[in-house]
Amino acid sequence: MYSFAIAGAGSSEALWAWIAARREIESATAALDVAVAGLQTLAEDSDWQSDGVRALHALLSDLRSRASAELASLFERERELERIGAA
Repeated sequence: MYSFAIAGAGSSEALWAWIAARREIESATAALDVAVAGLQTLAEDSDWQSDGVRALHALLSDLRSRASAELASLFERERELERIGAA
């Protein structure tokens, strides 16, 4: 459980913005983690040998790759926030 009692007593607007940004990144990261795992399963399950299913497999693999790239981007934003918070 987080304790914001100290932070709430006269903290700056920048600190609260940092806390909100961190919470949003964590939420987005969790959602993308679930999406990547689901897309991985769907891509594996659709790895059959028909044209339509191969196209679906390619699409799911592309979506998984793009979601993974977004997840990496969110991790970088999280590291940036940590550097700001440490300053």
